[in-house]
Amino acid sequence: MSKTKGLVSLARGSVDDLPRRLSAKDAFFMAFGGQSPFLSLFTYGVAVISVARLFSPVAMVLGTVLVLFNGLVVYRLSTRFTMTGGYYAYALHSLSQRFGFQTGWMYLFYSVLYGCAYVVGVSYVLNQLIGVPPVYTAIGVLLPATFIVFKGVKISSRFAVIAGSLELAVISALIFAMLSITHFHLYDPLRFGSQVTPGRLGLAVLFASAIPTGFGSLTPVSGEVVNARKVVGKTVLAVISTGGLLASVFIYSFLNAGLHMSSPSDLLSVGWFTQNIGGALAPVLLVAFLNDGVLAVTAFMTASSRTLFKMASDNAFPHGLAGTRAGHPIKAITAVAIPYFLVSVILSVTLPAFDAFVALGVITGISSLLIHLAANASLIRLSLGSVRSSATFYVRSLSRSIGESVVGIAAAAISLTDLIYSIGSAAPIYVYVAFAWLIAGYLYGDIKEILFNENVEYEGGAVG
Repeated sequence: MSKTKGLVSLARGSVDDLPRRLSAKDAFFMAFGGQSPFLSLFTYGVAVISVARLFSPVAMVLGTVLVLFNGLVVYRLSTRFTMTGGYYAYALHSLSQRFGFQTGWMYLFYSVLYGCAYVVGVSYVLNQLIGVPPVYTAIGVLLPATFIVFKGVKISSRFAVIAGSLELAVISALIFAMLSITHFHLYDPLRFGSQVTPGRLGLAVLFASAIPTGFGSLTPVSGEVVNARKVVGKTVLAVISTGGLLASVFIYSFLNAGLHMSSPSDLLSVGWFTQNIGGALAPVLLVAFLNDGVLAVTAFMTASSRTLFKMASDNAFPHGLAGTRAGHPIKAITAVAIPYFLVSVILSVTLPAFDAFVALGVITGISSLLIHLAANASLIRLSLGSVRSSATFYVRSLSRSIGESVVGIAAAAISLTDLIYSIGSAAPIYVYVAFAWLIAGYLYGDIKEILFNENVEYEGGAVG
């Protein structure tokens, strides 16, 4: 590794990458587990319905489209950068050291709080279901998830395969059951579009996009995926499509059943299921929620630790955090586990569970859009450079580069539009928290460079 001091010291090559242990199936279910699909429907689904009401299915589809465009960007970037680090590595090698650091800094913030949102979310639904105090649920989810992450990425992926398979089966069965209740008579959500203002729709799309956005737990683990150049991008698109489609159809089926049964359909709740589908479902829901909480924390604690590991390997953070044991980044895992416990437990005892979830959901939604704007900028810069270099060579290469530019620009435009509308509709304190963290990253970088009194030049490390 380069010993250059400064904000980031880049290595030539990925000598610090972790062993590649994950197959395509492992990668799919880890990313799918990062969406925590069943729990998301009773947390982010609640938020979407509370904002967009009967227009919610359309907001869900728009959220999926937003994430799919960003997923296409990640798909192209993942064919170029196959090392550990994900979004941090994309921006570092495509834009600049400062952009790379800021993106990694923001991803650490996002991934920890996103995982904590699911801890608080499962605390909320279990409190509704059986009255368990939220703090007990938070600790009960964090302990096994942390244990699994410490056991290594292969153990985490095995858990994700089993749990994710059950998730798919349960959600599909519930969709069929709710459609059967109405004898497959369907309502038209487009009739209710006039009831939702553009600002509220933007906020609903922000919450809706949070479900398929869980694919972001995979990209930092790219350095541990076998044949990552082909596997990661295709897996990202498959997970977004699967998760987004299931979530959209589930929300539609719920609202459709609620209208048919003259039930309150403005809030997706555990109570509605136990009252209208049967109390015998409660044990199934209990197991599914706990399973999903552990699954989400496992996926995102793994992603957080890999991002921190890579940044520490590049000396963006103390290099000691890059220490490994048997190919596992033990020190980075320990470092990220601490804020997971602190944030989850503190919020569980200081705020109503659903209020805490909404706060984390908005903050992480804004953070996710900022991260993906950096990824979009990375692809745009790379593709424009390819256009110039390929213009005199092959038509096929030129058309691919132009296509990447169009995808990057479109994804950036969609993300920026939703960001603007979301900021305008969200409580100001949530916006302040997200941007305060972004500013703190700039201050940290400036102080680090001042202390070392050096400007570090990008060395162009290998990307494959």
